[in-house]
Amino acid sequence: MPNTRIATTRARDFQPLGATGQPVVAVWGALVGLLSQRLSAEHAALLAEPVVNPSRGETDWYSDYEGPAVALSDLPDPARAAARAELARLCDDIVALAQNLRASRKDDERLLGAMLDLAVQVPDESAVLVQEGHPVLTAWGHVRTGPGAAPVVLTGARHPVLPPLALRPPPGAGRRALRRRGGRGRWAWADPPRPAGRTGHARPPRGAATSSRRARRAAP
Repeated sequence: MPNTRIATTRARDFQPLGATGQPVVAVWGALVGLLSQRLSAEHAALLAEPVVNPSRGETDWYSDYEGPAVALSDLPDPARAAARAELARLCDDIVALAQNLRASRKDDERLLGAMLDLAVQVPDESAVLVQEGHPVLTAWGHVRTGPGAAPVVLTGARHPVLPPLALRPPPGAGRRALRRRGGRGRWAWADPPRPAGRTGHARPPRGAATSSRRARRAAP
């Protein structure tokens, strides 16, 4: 699981993107599980884990990689060019998968596709950090607050991002979250768990130590 905190953002500075009344960061666990299964661990690690602390009005972002996180714009030219190329490759693969899912006849898969499209949108390039040569996105699925603000879409020219879908959850789903069903790559609507500790953000469990670690992260 992600262990290295690489950034902290303030809620007042950003507006979350989402679909069906659900912010895309709320389904981080579903997205990284899908990316690991359908693409690779590198694609999944592109999305830093968001851990929300409502009492501070902040979100901490955690990475799978170790070592210092450097802003993409601060890298020297050769390293910056290599990181940009890797970022474009990963995002193009993710958007291609998103388009395949959006073409599905199943609402849950189409919603996952729409969420993946939103996940590769960031407020600006300052949200792109690089660790060990790997690009990592913070504040993904957000746009800056204020008039005229628009997200930056991190893809190459091969797969343009499609406009958001007008999707509705299945009858009675309300604001339920997408969860994995049966461990076979299927996803279903399920009631989200209660927030653990003070984080205000929950994800599918990855082991008994997860809840206590997340609670320690969110301590003021």
